[in-house]
Amino acid sequence: MKKVSILLTLLMLASVSTVCFGQQKPKTKIFKVKDVSFTMVYVEGGETVIGRTSEQDSYSKISNDPKQVTLDSYWIGQTEVTQELWEAVMGDNPSKDKSDPKLPVTNISWDDCNVFITRLSGLTGERFRMLTEAEWEYAARGGMYSKYYKFSGSNDAGEVGWCDGKKHPVATKKANELGLYDMTGNAYEWCKNGTYKEVDFLPGGNNPQGRNAPYCGYAIIRDFACSCVAFRYSQDIKWGGDNNGLRIARSVKKVVIEEE
Repeated sequence: MKKVSILLTLLMLASVSTVCFGQQKPKTKIFKVKDVSFTMVYVEGGETVIGRTSEQDSYSKISNDPKQVTLDSYWIGQTEVTQELWEAVMGDNPSKDKSDPKLPVTNISWDDCNVFITRLSGLTGERFRMLTEAEWEYAARGGMYSKYYKFSGSNDAGEVGWCDGKKHPVATKKANELGLYDMTGNAYEWCKNGTYKEVDFLPGGNNPQGRNAPYCGYAIIRDFACSCVAFRYSQDIKWGGDNNGLRIARSVKKVVIEEE
């Protein structure tokens, strides 16, 4: 635990340095399916601490102790998957409120998410995937630019997220340190990690993947009801709740140099 505390202190000092010397504009890449565009943001990986750190609330669903993790770099959706993107890929829209195509798609199960990602990958020629919850939380905290807020980009939930229980068009609140929107509020977001009905402890280590969701029957939901960024919840992987949405990821392509 002492090592985790020292690491957290060093990361906070690095964050102060970032604030003093300026923050780089996030690196982004735009993809298109039919007439619908969506943006992915590059997240530089590294060693960090996630879980119930000092600025987070002590909800029972959070692991008892902070966990040290090391993550590879990856790409993440700048917003939640919108209804217009889901419809462009899947041909339908399962959301109950269809008043605006920029609303996050909801009423989707963990299984539905995997079907969507498979089809999206086929249409774009890219290998999209679900986020692990460690990747989700690292990005929600602002990655290497983190200012250690309670919520994603602020200590005021209303500044960065819609918390009224209704769905709103994405990217209409303030972005977090990485330029990501709605990682507090709006739709809940499925993660890759499986769990049992009673949420398991948050896994640490090198690129933690968590349990196998189909085996466990439940998976982790993040951004639950405008909670702090460390809050964790579980739902049945086959249940498409009215609030359940998705944010996608893509691994960084590694260049392999073959020796002659």
